Amino acid sequence: MATATLKNYLSSLMQNTQGTEIEIRTENLLLPYSLYLETVHYDFTEYQSSTSQLIYCFAGKCEVEINNKTFYLTAGNILLIEKDTDYIIKVSDKNAIIVKFKLKSNFSWQKQVEQLDANTPTEQRLSTLFLKKLNQDSAFLFTTTSVTWGSQNLKGIIQDYLNNVAFNGTIGLELLKIIILRNLREQNFKANEVKESTFKDEALDQYIDQHYNDISLAQAAKYFGFNRNYFSTMVKEKRERALLSMSMKEG
Repeated sequence: MATATLKNYLSSLMQNTQGTEIEIRTENLLLPYSLYLETVHYDFTEYQSSTSQLIYCFAGKCEVEINNKTFYLTAGNILLIEKDTDYIIKVSDKNAIIVKFKLKSNFSWQKQVEQLDANTPTEQRLSTLFLKKLNQDSAFLFTTTSVTWGSQNLKGIIQDYLNNVAFNGTIGLELLKIIILRNLREQNFKANEVKESTFKDEALDQYIDQHYNDISLAQAAKYFGFNRNYFSTMVKEKRERALLSMSMKEG
């Protein structure tokens, strides 16, 4: 089923319905997850969920609020919600298609990452970042797009679910885990951007003073937890600001 056909089919399921949530029915009742569609509604609707969820913005946009924090989802974005988390959602875009994966009660996003073998500093840092944000917000947002690997595979999982193909539950669950890890890896640079808000020029000055004789860009970037190219840009901008400040004082 092509993406356009899948989109049209999902849209048709939401026609002439009264509720805010529609279960996408399948013949297989033993799958490790169930799929639902969130219909268009201009007011926030509250959900109390005892299971972990994945909200995929197939098309359009929506707003999800968890513990007074608002997540704005656009096409291709993926929001993970940990089990036993209440949330409210508003879908005011008439063209929106919001697919919700509701996992079985024993599934936890936190456990999936905690059980990983993080063998490199990058893997350890990304795992720690994920778990910290998940514990803090009870959710984690991936700002992926409709054409990224994860989004394309989510569409494939939805298609297999609708077609009730063999082993679709087992394959789909494993793909969900892989999608999360792949998205976490690909969002590495964005994770570094988030950290910039807590980065202070004074910290860099202090580091340079302490390592003046043996400083290197690669080691400094690793120390502050930044991508090397991104860190290089930050240092360059800091140097330019310093030179501009000196010029103004001399003038």
